[in-house]
Amino acid sequence: MSSARSFLFECLQILAAQRVLGFLMLGLGTIAAASMILTVGEAQASRRAVLGSIDNTANRLVVLTDDSGQGGMPAGTALSMERSESVEWALAVSKLEDAALARTHAGPISVRTFDGPLPDSVDLVSGRLPLSGEAIIDNALLQSFNVGPWTAIEWNGSAYPIVGTYTLDSSLKQLSGIGLIASPTPELVVSRILVMFRSLADVRLGQGLVLDLARPERVEEISISSNLQAFALQVEIAQELERSRRRQALQVLVAMTVVTLFVALALVLVQREYFGLKRSLGASRSRLTALIVASSAIAPGFGALLGSIAAVLSQGERASTGIEPSFVLATVVTIVASSVLGAVPPAIAAGLRDPIYVLRTL
Repeated sequence: MSSARSFLFECLQILAAQRVLGFLMLGLGTIAAASMILTVGEAQASRRAVLGSIDNTANRLVVLTDDSGQGGMPAGTALSMERSESVEWALAVSKLEDAALARTHAGPISVRTFDGPLPDSVDLVSGRLPLSGEAIIDNALLQSFNVGPWTAIEWNGSAYPIVGTYTLDSSLKQLSGIGLIASPTPELVVSRILVMFRSLADVRLGQGLVLDLARPERVEEISISSNLQAFALQVEIAQELERSRRRQALQVLVAMTVVTLFVALALVLVQREYFGLKRSLGASRSRLTALIVASSAIAPGFGALLGSIAAVLSQGERASTGIEPSFVLATVVTIVASSVLGAVPPAIAAGLRDPIYVLRTL
């Protein structure tokens, strides 16, 4: 322990004797670490923004369609699908049919019946969610007829009271501009099952799962529509950003190695008297080499630590989501490793020099 302490103290003495070179390496380590982490923070923020725009509800929606009505998908299938961890929600609906608004007989309007709870994507503007035998209607559609909200939908000889109006995002075009009737009977003839997955990766893995859960009587009548191209694009962007991060790390490694090479060379030349005396007094070549390497790595390593802390603090809340602790640690290790790598050639050369020759040239 005492030998390690004395070795560290000797390295600090070498740096103290050459303050300019020491502060130069300290500053370079600080700048290199801060620039890497700040750049990665910006890249991660951009990555999340781009991937977030791709991983939206429109691209996470899978639709099982039975246009012929012969596929035989049970109405309770949607509830079974919702039990899957990868599924956010599922909704079974009938085919589009024509209906009219009661009393005014305005229309025709299109309606679908549905089975199960409506997803959160259906945003109520007024009223409440329908119970069995009740309906809600697209707010824009109702306003286009200029009638009051508390009317009813006439369909198949029955009237279904409208108990609310809704809006939704563009991803659910199958439910846009229509009336939705909560199925009055359990015998709903399912035309479509809308399945919203939690992520694009779940879409790729879950298509086969939802078809199995749908349990259609005639699988050949069922078609599946999804946007797997979005998943491929997400993977491609993530890979490109990862390659960019690795290129940046390599550039910092090369730059720090080259700079440290020249700084260590300057340190050896300036301190050649000290190193020559050390060798003449019995210091081994390996100890002398280790002294030069350690002296060249301490300042940039400490600078990398300071730069990393400053960069993380400057990122604020974004650092917790955009900068991984493992990357901060890897940044410091990379800068120290590059400093060691750059200092090795001058250190070996200094260790191999004849101390008598060194002292004679002073």
